[in-house]
Amino acid sequence: MPPLLIANMIGEVVLAVIAGIRYKLLDTSLRYVAWLCFTWVFFTCLGFVIIKFFHQENLWMMALGTLVDFLFRMRIYSFWIKKISTKKLFLITSIMYIIFWSIAKYSFEPVNEVDTVTYTVAAIIQVIVSIVVLLQLFSESEFNWIDDARFWVAAGFFIHVVGTVLFFSTFASMLKISQLLLIKLYNINWIINLICYAFLIKGFYSRIDSNENSAKAETAPL
Repeated sequence: MPPLLIANMIGEVVLAVIAGIRYKLLDTSLRYVAWLCFTWVFFTCLGFVIIKFFHQENLWMMALGTLVDFLFRMRIYSFWIKKISTKKLFLITSIMYIIFWSIAKYSFEPVNEVDTVTYTVAAIIQVIVSIVVLLQLFSESEFNWIDDARFWVAAGFFIHVVGTVLFFSTFASMLKISQLLLIKLYNINWIINLICYAFLIKGFYSRIDSNENSAKAETAPL
């Protein structure tokens, strides 16, 4: 296996372990982040088993993973938005995406095909939502980005989705053109994943000022 793939898998496991260790010290929003990390490991392990032992494609898992990942991130962001109207907009957007995803999987983009369209739409929405959340954070008078978990998580998600959207949106086309090029581009994807993991780990060791347990989460040992 490529070294970066091994590093990516180790990084994913380390992230999930840290999320588990810190879980009781996290507020509700960061617990959702932890569960998202657990989900990533679950899908990675399940995909490996399906390919290795059952010799079947796992494209349906990628499609389901796109939906689950999107819903988790939207829920996490909704905790950090102050305006009720914006929270409702996030909820409506999530429901509309579920409907769109379901229609896509039963029509123009079946679960046994690469989810380029549904992933691209999810990525565009996440970029917009990430920017909205980050702008709100920086507008807070007492916001300290260096030690605010919301910044590290939102920035990590933003870097991840911006860095991978072009890759996954053109995955099917590149697969037909050159598998060698696809492998090289995968290296970039793995590097971006590792950066995202580092940001999330920092988030687990940071605090949220509005959280009643922030002081405990800030001072607690590993």
